[in-house]
Amino acid sequence: MTARGNDRRLVFHDVADRQVFIAMLGTLCRRGQWQILTYCLMGNHVHLLVATTPSGLGDSMRWLCGRYASHFNRRYGRVGHLWHARFASRAIRNDRHVLASMRYIARNPVSAGLCETPGAWVWSGHQGLIGRREHDVVDIRSALEHLHADAAVARLLYAQLTGEDVEDDLTGEEPSIWRPTIGTLLSRHPGALGVAVANVEYGYSCREIAAALGVHAGTAARRLAVGRTELDGPATVTVPVAQRGQSPSHRRPNIDAPC
Repeated sequence: MTARGNDRRLVFHDVADRQVFIAMLGTLCRRGQWQILTYCLMGNHVHLLVATTPSGLGDSMRWLCGRYASHFNRRYGRVGHLWHARFASRAIRNDRHVLASMRYIARNPVSAGLCETPGAWVWSGHQGLIGRREHDVVDIRSALEHLHADAAVARLLYAQLTGEDVEDDLTGEEPSIWRPTIGTLLSRHPGALGVAVANVEYGYSCREIAAALGVHAGTAARRLAVGRTELDGPATVTVPVAQRGQSPSHRRPNIDAPC
């Protein structure tokens, strides 16, 4: 299922926001309401692949979205809706569809141009499924059982499914790319956009960015303001009839296909 930010705006501004959302996912798992097979937190939307009951799905999503919206509004001093309408969901009835969903969710950041491999995006269940993260909200055993009864074989099959390099050590510790350096982020996203990505997506402060760039903190702050405009900039979208005449200046592009 997918939940998107209202008007395609960001629902996560920094690392702390993402950690809060993941902690809420963990609460649902501990309550026994959800079994999470994988997930991915993007900038303006989330993807979740869960096993639950029909009533558990609706009630849990209302709790999750409402609780997180309260956190977000309180933290940023805002009011109003955070999420766009109701979440979108689709029933999955066979293993083939499960695997297709797992691949799609893992590769969503790659398709969006945010990283080169699924393993380079830390805000998803992919790290746990390939053995690089031990503690996660994902029910790794249940997820891998959809590929093979043997966990080691299942991990290799999953890596192949998602396009991860199977030559990598899949049993080692989580790589340092868990939080790429500012230099790495700027090489991926040149100019002010890289500054915004470093701040918004990975939580680097203006002071840290300024030190990495060798510029004054005020200069880094100005570049961040420009980069945020690029990150949240106008998108070419079809405007529903009810919204015509409203300014689209803060809409972000839809960066993946519908779930």
